[in-house]
Amino acid sequence: MKKTILICTCILCSFVINAQITSSKLISTKTYENQTQTSYLVLSGYIQEDFKEDLTKQIENHPDIKKFSFYDNTNIMKCMFTSNLSINENQIVDLINDIISEYSLQKIVDKNSMVEKSNSLYVLKFNILDIKNESQKQQILNSLTNNELVFSVDINSDNVCKLVLKEEIEIEFIVNIFEDLGLRVSLIDKL
Repeated sequence: MKKTILICTCILCSFVINAQITSSKLISTKTYENQTQTSYLVLSGYIQEDFKEDLTKQIENHPDIKKFSFYDNTNIMKCMFTSNLSINENQIVDLINDIISEYSLQKIVDKNSMVEKSNSLYVLKFNILDIKNESQKQQILNSLTNNELVFSVDINSDNVCKLVLKEEIEIEFIVNIFEDLGLRVSLIDKL
């Protein structure tokens, strides 16, 4: 039993979390007479390198954003955008996070399931976005614990949830629970 716990702990520590952007630092902004601006940002968080092109295309589809790019090939966390004056860096970060969440959920839907089987139980890991305080975290734990499909649940200090289920589930199970609580989830790719 101790070996199993030790192995699980080691595996848990080695996860690559499909996290999102947690903050940004505005490096510079230049405003133009045509009511547009170009801003340079340094982001904090994590973006998958292979998602860079898709992310750029999706951001540029926003009607108020003229151009978006990761301008430093050695550091994906450096980006720039040209947009209407109505867009600020916080909105860019929110847009990036929304697209990453959508991308993660699409990958879940493509797989048709969010879980990995371990013995007769199913283990699921995901980030819970927008948790405001410990009280809200406890509300989530209570909500999940009271569900008959849940074997165990744990949410760490980084708001990563490990959910062990008695049977395989579909995406709607998790999404509905968290939408009811006013929260979003982001799948962690590698268990």
